Amino acid sequence: MQETSALIRTIASREPGTRVLLQVVRDGRAQDVDVVLVERPCATPRAARRRLRRPPGGGCDRGIGISVQELTRLIRTRWKLPAALSGIM
Repeated sequence: MQETSALIRTIASREPGTRVLLQVVRDGRAQDVDVVLVERPCATPRAARRRLRRPPGGGCDRGIGISVQELTRLIRTRWKLPAALSGIM
């Protein structure tokens, strides 16, 4: 858990638009991934903030800044991935 906190602090200390090289482990192998940092969008939609009576721009839960989705047939086709591949992207 300490490593997660260190990663969040390191990324938060850099400006949006900064290119960074992350090392991830996939299928037991380390891979380097070149990414460009962007400002985290607010996880709470504007309509939900109104219902919760939060002021605009205040009290926004931004999560940890990672988006994932299930690896679908459409995504596998678009990225020319093997049909047997499953998981998240």
